[in-house]
Amino acid sequence: MNHTSIITCFDPDLENLISLCKTLLNQNSRILLVDNSENPITLDDLNLESNELRHIKFNKNMGIAYAQNIGIKEALKDKSSFITFFDQDSIIEENFIKNILKDIKTKTDGIIAPLSKDIISGELLPSIKLNKLGFPSVLRLKPTEDIFSTDIVISSGTTISSSIIAKIGFFNEALFIDHVDTEWCLRCKNIGVRIFITSNVTMKHSIGKERKKLGPITIQVHSPERCYFQMRNSLSLLKFSHVPKIFAAYDIFSTLFNRMVLIMISNRKREYFQALLRGLKDGLLSNVKTKSY
Repeated sequence: MNHTSIITCFDPDLENLISLCKTLLNQNSRILLVDNSENPITLDDLNLESNELRHIKFNKNMGIAYAQNIGIKEALKDKSSFITFFDQDSIIEENFIKNILKDIKTKTDGIIAPLSKDIISGELLPSIKLNKLGFPSVLRLKPTEDIFSTDIVISSGTTISSSIIAKIGFFNEALFIDHVDTEWCLRCKNIGVRIFITSNVTMKHSIGKERKKLGPITIQVHSPERCYFQMRNSLSLLKFSHVPKIFAAYDIFSTLFNRMVLIMISNRKREYFQALLRGLKDGLLSNVKTKSY
C-alpha cells in the first residue's frame, strides 16, 4: 500500500502523538511528521523504531499550509499514491486507512474525508455546503447514505490521491493557518472536483482550546494570535476569485461577531481587542497572494 500520512505538529502532547503514530504504523502507513515547533521534539522522544517514520523540523512556526506542502512534496518524491492529513491530536480507528482508501478508490474523484467528531462532546463536527448563491449551511447527514458530497471540510483526516495536486495545486501559504482548508476546498469546487465524506470512517478531533456555551451560541476559544489570523483571513477570502462573495461576507460577519463576544467574556480583553484590530487592518490592507499555489 503506497500511502503517506502527513502529521502537522506544533508543541504536541507526546502521549497523543505517539498513540496516533502507532495506530498509523500498525496500518502500514508511511508517516511524515512535519514539525512547526520552535523547540521541536526528537524521534527519541517518540521512542518508535520504524523506517516508515520521518521527522521534518523547521525550528519555527512556518504555518500549517507550508508544513502540509512540504509533506506533500516529500510524499510525491516517495511515489505515494494517496496522502492523508492529520493534526497532532487526531484520534483514529484501527482500520481507518484501509477503509478510507477503499472508499476513495471506488466512490470518489480523489478527495474524501471521514466523519469527524469533537473529542470532548462526541458531536459531529460540521461540514459546509454552499447553495447556488454561495450561502453556507451545515450539511445534514442522511441515514440511508454511506457517502455524500460536500463543499468544505477540515483538512485533518482528509485523504487525497496524489494526482489531484496537479489539478488543484498546493495549499496557499500566505494564509498561514486559518481558512487554508476553506480556500483549497473552494478551489476544488470552482474547477468541478468534488469532495466526499464517508460515514464508514470516523475520526475524533479537537477544535480550539475550549468552548464556551452562551445559550444557543457556542464560542470557540483560541489564543489572541489565532484570533488575528481568523479575522485577517476572513477578510482575505474576498480577494479570491473562486470564493463566492456571499460566503466570504457571511464568514466575515460571523467571525467578527464571535470574536466580539469572546472579548466581552474574556479576562484578556485588551489582548483580544488588539489582535482583532490588527486582523481587521491587515485583512483590509494586506495583499494576500491569491495565485501561485
